[in-house]
Amino acid sequence: MKGKIKSYVIWGLFISALVSYLAVTWDAYNQVNRGEWNIDFAPHFLASKIISDGGNPYDLDQLRIQQRDAEVIGNFKTYVYMYPPTSLLFTYPLSHLGFVWASKFWVLLMSVFYLASVFLLVDFFLKSKKLQDKLLFSSAFLFYPPVFVNLLWGQINTLILFLLTLTLTSVNREKPYLAGIFLGFSIAIKMTPALILVYFVFKKNRRVV
Repeated sequence: MKGKIKSYVIWGLFISALVSYLAVTWDAYNQVNRGEWNIDFAPHFLASKIISDGGNPYDLDQLRIQQRDAEVIGNFKTYVYMYPPTSLLFTYPLSHLGFVWASKFWVLLMSVFYLASVFLLVDFFLKSKKLQDKLLFSSAFLFYPPVFVNLLWGQINTLILFLLTLTLTSVNREKPYLAGIFLGFSIAIKMTPALILVYFVFKKNRRVV
């Protein structure tokens, strides 16, 4: 009897966490329509538009002109683009969509990437193979407040988390070259993951590097 109650509680917690996460995703999705959208996606979108027009994405004046011309909604001033030029490879395809549709697609994509990261990480770190244990730990990740902020602001960190998760799982499966590809993609977006290279050099796992 106690086992059944424990199972019901864990399933209830997991379903509550998943519903809460999906509700936040839906709210972030709808913010685009309300003009209260996530402020961090704009520079990626605007920089991609500038590149497609042959401009300089690191010129703040060009970014603000593009913000006006692209009819980017929201009461804010865009800031300078602070990412490597290679990061635009990941957002450039969205520049061919309208800003609203690109933002909606971005929210949904980041939501899927985070869910995938959670399940992969729980499966990797958790020694127990019991479904209940995995559901319990997954619930904790889904209730993690900074994730909600990340979604609402449209930050690119979720994509980096997903790529680093794939790096970790590839190393664990003894596929160092594949791990190196995923790590390289994450560094192409943001320079911070380059610090992980020090770990692989120290471990003498140069095939990843």
